[in-house]
Amino acid sequence: MGLNRKLKRRRLKEQSRQAKKILKNMAKRMNSLGSACSNCPRTFDPNNQKDKDDWMVYVINDQPNLICPDCFKLVQEAKKDFKEEGDVEVN
Repeated sequence: MGLNRKLKRRRLKEQSRQAKKILKNMAKRMNSLGSACSNCPRTFDPNNQKDKDDWMVYVINDQPNLICPDCFKLVQEAKKDFKEEGDVEVN
């Protein structure tokens, strides 16, 4: 019974290490987003709660991009237009 507990503890410790590593990597990538929209010159205020709620992180080619609400609406409309035309399948 002691061996099972030891193996379980070791597995949980390794999972914890992996989770911390992933979280650290994500935090690093989020901090590298910048303080402006990727599509327009609008600035992002990290101290403003409304900005934190409204702005989106859009991942393109495994690279995160900060997008303001207005540009995000444009992206969604473009996706909708592509879907309606049936030319390109967009996720």
